[in-house]
Amino acid sequence: MADPAQIRAAAQQLRALASGLGAPVAKLTGTYPPSSTWKGPAADRFYGDLGSALSAIGRCVSELDNYAATLDTKASQPPHP
Repeated sequence: MADPAQIRAAAQQLRALASGLGAPVAKLTGTYPPSSTWKGPAADRFYGDLGSALSAIGRCVSELDNYAATLDTKASQPPHP
């Protein structure tokens, strides 16, 4: 079995990666809010594509956090003889 400290370190690295992905998503959402000045098919496509991409990144962040939690749980379990 791997060293619990190494497993916890890996979990922390995953959390840092998730945080690093989440921050730009928040910034992009604020930078490119649906605008009342840009309308039409191109704007609709842009905001649709942006929304899809940001949702995909959000799912990645969630999966990384979930896996980090799984690693923490594994690190807390007693070693098997």
